[in-house]
Amino acid sequence: MQNCAVIYLERWCNKPYFSQTFLSSITRFTAGAGYDYVHVLKGFQEGTTSEPLEEYRKSVRLNTQVFRVSDEKLPTGTLLPILKELPHEKILLFMSWSRLLAPNWLRSYLSAFDSVESCGIVGATSGYERSNYKDLTQPFPNIGVRTTGFMIDRRMFIDMADGYVTTRNDEINFESGTDGLTKKIMRRGLKPVVVDKAGKAWRAEEWPRSKTFRSGFQEGLLVADNRTYDYDVSPPKRRKWLAEINWGAEADAPPASYKRRLNSYLDWHYRSR
Repeated sequence: MQNCAVIYLERWCNKPYFSQTFLSSITRFTAGAGYDYVHVLKGFQEGTTSEPLEEYRKSVRLNTQVFRVSDEKLPTGTLLPILKELPHEKILLFMSWSRLLAPNWLRSYLSAFDSVESCGIVGATSGYERSNYKDLTQPFPNIGVRTTGFMIDRRMFIDMADGYVTTRNDEINFESGTDGLTKKIMRRGLKPVVVDKAGKAWRAEEWPRSKTFRSGFQEGLLVADNRTYDYDVSPPKRRKWLAEINWGAEADAPPASYKRRLNSYLDWHYRSR
């Protein structure tokens, strides 16, 4: 058994393309460290399965651990019972739209825990955005690691989420609220960190310069998802707005040419499998 479990949540309502792309990315890019793989089928009826998962199990990882869960709850509430069953020290969680972009991805996460003193969570994307960006009375910056593509101590995550996440609003608050995951970690004297595709660890005050989420051309991004894609293909005005609500008025959001946006569209939909 490895000390880390890599967990991917696949929803039945999503096109198989997304799980196929994720599984292709963890196959194509070496992890740089050992792990156990866990695949969660969310909302799949009995007798149905994921074709990309079955192909992956057949050709890559026969010992993949698979869980079936209902689609009634949101991701954190769904995953909690599974996490309680796992024996691993650390967990790395990916949601449906995730895909890896660089080699040694797992080593980068693990190295961040070793290189940053009192590191409590390592994410691939983050932000300062208010929980409700329209409510300007909410505090800014609102420091938070996004809850997809993040690594954390399994027992600590369970301790912070168990009994706290029961509704959709709870789930939203757990990601970005004043008593959310990142805030709970910081109150324990631990640090939230973002890691980029080169393996560099960025502390919270450095995040706007990391070019990992809604910054620059996201050159440092290690894990893409539907939100990073939205920024990549947005026209200049919307792109600037996305950056500003995430980082503030001084956000770095150079306009992307039509050609660059078209290439991002083609990469996302056709070239990553």
